[in-house]
Amino acid sequence: MIMQTSFMTLGIDLGGTQIRAARILPHGRVDGYVVSMETRAGFLPGEAIYERIRQAAQQAIGEEDIAAVGIGSTGPLDINRGMTLDCNNLPSLQYFPLCERLAADLGKPVFLNNDANALILGEAAVGAGQGKSRVLGLTLGTGLGAALVVDLHVVRGARDNAGEIWTAPYGDGIIEDVLSGTGVQNMYAELTGKNLQGREIARLAREGDPQALSVWERFADALGFTLSWTVNMDDPDIVVLGGSVVASADLFLARAEEKMRRYICKSTSENIRVVTARLGGDAGVIGAGIDARVRYLASLSPDASADN
Repeated sequence: MIMQTSFMTLGIDLGGTQIRAARILPHGRVDGYVVSMETRAGFLPGEAIYERIRQAAQQAIGEEDIAAVGIGSTGPLDINRGMTLDCNNLPSLQYFPLCERLAADLGKPVFLNNDANALILGEAAVGAGQGKSRVLGLTLGTGLGAALVVDLHVVRGARDNAGEIWTAPYGDGIIEDVLSGTGVQNMYAELTGKNLQGREIARLAREGDPQALSVWERFADALGFTLSWTVNMDDPDIVVLGGSVVASADLFLARAEEKMRRYICKSTSENIRVVTARLGGDAGVIGAGIDARVRYLASLSPDASADN
């Protein structure tokens, strides 16, 4: 359950396309509205993108008081130093002292985490995984992400790389080559020579197009394979699938789940559920704010982190 303290936090979802920021209430809901700005990654220098992040943060805070700021960002990241590393989606922000600068400008502690971690943490707290102790999540978007949340704490790993399954081998390449929105587009292009967006490929599949259907079957098989390994390793209470590709879950989820259940432990199969995310585009903002709350309280004395 979420620690019930009186303060609000600020959640920021930082991606290559958009910056989204909002105040997050103690119970994990958005207070007011979500501020959204274009990132313009690849076009603007780091200082200009940082200025957009700062403006979005200050606009979202308004006249209210917050205790801490959480940022969920595309990676890879150095979470402890608060910066992105060799991040293709944010090229001009690579090795930029993001948390240090924002903390100085806002006068509040700032905590960085992976965007997939933030999204699944949001779902674990107040979304599809609410009330479950151990939540495994996969984010199926432009790329592939994964996170394990245990009692509202993200499992980060020894080098902050827990959940970075996208590089795992699959076929002649890596799993992200198939299990991602980009993978769906590339597989369809290989079959047809046509470059279509994922939503168009989904529409064609629903209309019975055999090549589009075969793409989603390959996607489902890759997802079932991935789930079987991750579920057997983590033994979660529930699996939450998020990200933009989940809009096409009717084309792959049943097949993927059937394949997963074939290869996981019987007792797990009898109890586990696989569900789609509930919070939509707000999940990352909410999760970043909750992550800030959890880590801020942990930075205080043990007595201060108790519910009050």
